[in-house]
Amino acid sequence: MNCDDFRSARSRRIETQESRAHLAGCPDCRLIDDALTAVGPKLSDPSVWIEPSADLESRVMAAVGGAPAEPAGRYWLSWLAAAGVVALVLGVLFASTRGAGPDWEVTLAATGSAPGAGALASGWREDSGTRVTLAVSGLDPAPEGYVYELWFSNPATRVSAGTFRTAGDVELWTAVSRRDYPRLWVTLQPVGAYDDYVTVLDTVDG
Repeated sequence: MNCDDFRSARSRRIETQESRAHLAGCPDCRLIDDALTAVGPKLSDPSVWIEPSADLESRVMAAVGGAPAEPAGRYWLSWLAAAGVVALVLGVLFASTRGAGPDWEVTLAATGSAPGAGALASGWREDSGTRVTLAVSGLDPAPEGYVYELWFSNPATRVSAGTFRTAGDVELWTAVSRRDYPRLWVTLQPVGAYDDYVTVLDTVDG
């Protein structure tokens, strides 16, 4: 049983020996198990699926505009209930995405410009690029007017993944894939001066 099968079964309150075994061995699904369990009763509530009245839109518009309107009754409550279920489901999906392990990790080591520093970069491939978390240690705060910047590069070019000022856990983003830009490195530079920099961290492993 994979994660998708487990989550579908769990939201429908279906429990089997296979699903229990999957839950025991999958930390990502355990992270959202309570939310999955809560979704089931919401989805099975018949009031959520009541067809709204044809004039619901005009009632809502009248209420927004301040004009009097008859109460929308059960249809209005049904619409609110459905909206709540959608929000809950989206929350489960968001938690699932955030809880999933990284697609790759790479160690960045100190250069002579920042002895004792280091970082672990973790990346998630997404439709529009790459989300990166950078766990940085041993870097002094950037001086006033300076920033640290994470770069993805290949022999031909480099692409920025964003800037930060201090060590710690940093979340960054770039619109490219590490498959095409395998080297990760961090520079220290004046704000806006992209060609005036020193490299403080660089890729150790691929």
